[in-house]
Amino acid sequence: IQTKGGAKTFYNLPEKLNGQKRIIITEGEMDVLSLATAGIGFGEDEHNTLVVSVPNGAPNKVSDSSSSDKKYDYLSDAFLKEVLSRRIGKAKSYEVDFGQYKDTNEVLMTSGIQTIKDAIENATPIPLAGLNTISTYKDSIQALYDGGYPKGVQTGLPSLDRLISFNPSNLIVVTGYPSHGKSELVDEICIRLAKQGLKTNYASFEKPPQLHALQLASKIVGKPFFKGQENRMSQEEMEYALEFIENNFTFQDHQAGSPFTIDGILDFASSSILRKDTNVLVIDPFNFIDIKQGNQLLTEAINKMLTRTSQWAKQTSSIVIFVAHPAKPQDRGQKVPTGLDISGSISWYTKADFLLSVSRNDHDTEVHVQKVRWNFQGTQGVAKLNYDLNSGRFVELSEDMGFDQDYEWDTDF
Repeated sequence: IQTKGGAKTFYNLPEKLNGQKRIIITEGEMDVLSLATAGIGFGEDEHNTLVVSVPNGAPNKVSDSSSSDKKYDYLSDAFLKEVLSRRIGKAKSYEVDFGQYKDTNEVLMTSGIQTIKDAIENATPIPLAGLNTISTYKDSIQALYDGGYPKGVQTGLPSLDRLISFNPSNLIVVTGYPSHGKSELVDEICIRLAKQGLKTNYASFEKPPQLHALQLASKIVGKPFFKGQENRMSQEEMEYALEFIENNFTFQDHQAGSPFTIDGILDFASSSILRKDTNVLVIDPFNFIDIKQGNQLLTEAINKMLTRTSQWAKQTSSIVIFVAHPAKPQDRGQKVPTGLDISGSISWYTKADFLLSVSRNDHDTEVHVQKVRWNFQGTQGVAKLNYDLNSGRFVELSEDMGFDQDYEWDTDF
């Protein structure tokens, strides 16, 4: 029993431990005595188990006015479990479930010694975030077995759709030499995803939002924006395009003070999810990001940045599209850069779920899908598209693509 004014310590804590393999921490002295009656921690089990009690029961986190209300007992019990497991280490902590019974004394009086022993022997590990057995995923595995992997969203460009689908939690890296159409292709993809309900948050460092909106409007309407251009969009078409942009896009305005760090960009993107229910984050281009390198090598800092971004994509079920320039444009004389040519780190290739390289020539734009992490989401290959300079739209290079004639896509936005 605790002496008034004495130091707070565990009840039944011996002066010297005897090499016990497990320690049972209870809420009160009566629990210790009940376990002793059951032969746990005492007699033959003394050298195997140590049973102690916290000095003042479960700490109470509810207000004084309700602290005696039994309906709040679960709060104090849960708080005690959290405090102890955090200090001992959750990896080493187990919890005993007595089911309908409040404590060991009630189990002893109602159900007997064997029930206590069985409950302790069947103690379960304290849940550790991120560490599970496969049973945690059994339902989702069964759903995949029964229905297959959910089909990702596609663009309506058949030659591209046969190679890639857009799925939640994917990190997509797009590279290519300057002026070959990387950003234009990403805009085309985002507009086509928006038509199917996926909204985009842009962190586009090279495009002020008002000018970016003009490019998007041309793609949406299929006509140029400015005076003097042939078949210019009407006032009504411009207003329609701006309404479409308002409903489907948000913009991180870096000229107005939005952040340049990856943590800041992801925080703003999280706010966009809450405010506008966005599903896609575009970061374009990488080299504007303020990387906190410190004493790290640049390659290590980029690796951490991509790891952080990939984790955020999974936590928010978002698609992240990262535009990144090659380190040395055409230095090797190659027509199409690869993921290994992107500035700063091989992690651009290793961390990406999809890696696309855009290459434009006199006749068409080629989209090289160079990496696909999961073969049920896509495949490697090359899509050939035609870029219409007047509208900024991408269309199929040829109508005779060899695809199923039932493949339908409405280009009227």
